[in-house]
Amino acid sequence: MNDLESMHQLIVQCAAAAELPVFPGAPELPEGRLVGWTGEPQAFVDLARNVGAALIYVEVDRYDPGELIDLIVRDRLGDDAIEAEEDEAGGDQALAARAEWVRERVAEAIAPWDQHGHQVRSVRAVWIREGVAHELYREVEWSDAHRAAVRGTLDEMEAVARGDRIARSRQKSQKLNELATLLALHPRFIEARSQERREYMAERLYGDVLYPADPLGIDVGSLVRRASLIHWWEVEPGEAASIAARVRSLREGGESILNIAAAVKISPAKVRAALKATR
Repeated sequence: MNDLESMHQLIVQCAAAAELPVFPGAPELPEGRLVGWTGEPQAFVDLARNVGAALIYVEVDRYDPGELIDLIVRDRLGDDAIEAEEDEAGGDQALAARAEWVRERVAEAIAPWDQHGHQVRSVRAVWIREGVAHELYREVEWSDAHRAAVRGTLDEMEAVARGDRIARSRQKSQKLNELATLLALHPRFIEARSQERREYMAERLYGDVLYPADPLGIDVGSLVRRASLIHWWEVEPGEAASIAARVRSLREGGESILNIAAAVKISPAKVRAALKATR
């Protein structure tokens, strides 16, 4: 039994002697109308009786490392992470692995305090009179060091997560450019003149990468939009020059405008424009 366990028992005993009902738990305390008590517990209870307080609230917090770790996992990864850990066969294995990593980091940080598991960590007693809450609060001497260790670990995990996000962002950008360039260079890309057709084309070509779910988060719409920009900036100028050269060659060979248009697969008007530009 630690000192706070004894304090808790003392407060309950003093309340019983003062005929003050004890409510297990702490109320929502009014903002700006709270007075902290730094004296002895018995004097705190005696004052509650003397001023006519109706009851006294007593809340005890026991240190539970496992519960703390669960709370941190939920806070960082959500309830789905707990479910993924429990569903070993069909759960999200990547999420379960992240949850395990968080557990290991936090467990390592708080290991020096494992010996205090299930001991009373803090005691809060409150009574209220005329709208003013009077509070006695005590916590174990190692609380500050424990909080600092947890905070430091959370900061380290956030730094790692931030680095992962930056790395994934770079990796995603590189992969997006790689796929978009391949799509823009495909000989049938120019035929697919609408966004809908180009998305269909991308799905047919890279469906194994994009679906069921690309781990990098590349969606087909973004891929097609990037491919269109690459085609406009890098491919079209070269294609235009190549077409113009072929048009000139065919014309010099004696072909008619209509025959050239059919051979190069452009309109007669574009054939004339190409010939005019080379004069």
